[in-house]
Amino acid sequence: MKKTLTGEESLKLIEEMIQASKNNYKKHHGIYFLFWGYLSIAVVGLFAILRSTVGFPEAHYVWFLFLLGFVFNFLQMRKGRNSRPVVTKIDVVIGKIWLGVSFGMATLFGAGPVLTDKMFPLSLVVIAIATYAHGAIISFKPFMVGAFIMLLAASISFYMPNSDVVLGLYVGGLLLGYIIPGHMLRNQKEANV
Repeated sequence: MKKTLTGEESLKLIEEMIQASKNNYKKHHGIYFLFWGYLSIAVVGLFAILRSTVGFPEAHYVWFLFLLGFVFNFLQMRKGRNSRPVVTKIDVVIGKIWLGVSFGMATLFGAGPVLTDKMFPLSLVVIAIATYAHGAIISFKPFMVGAFIMLLAASISFYMPNSDVVLGLYVGGLLLGYIIPGHMLRNQKEANV
């Protein structure tokens, strides 16, 4: 006979799942925020250099470097799968959110030659939405605040006529809204281990 959970037991179970998810991200996935943030800044820097040296259309080939990031990400996830004691539904939902972001980002960067500098604020909006959702799900306020910082940078970027300012806002948004919260998550992990 199946036991029905009381309201209090259900809430306790949900809280335990959220805590297990937080611990997974502190222990295993904090590195992904740092990896993707630093990779994005490096690729954007290389894009800026190539755009000013070889020209605009050719510079967009640099976005293919993100494919290497996906390979690294895939290998790290496979390696980490064995060391994670618990995979919760929350972990699965967060993973699907970021998979959707990956498809959205691939679409934006693929349309980069057409979107020109609008690609950067649009991609910040996509990243910010996922970062906010991630932060809300695991109750990590630095991600939620970081999402608003990225949205602010994106909003300003839409009105900037200078492409160098747009790139600077993109990098600043990623640094303040994504990388610094990623370091905060990693520091929590190190303090709690």
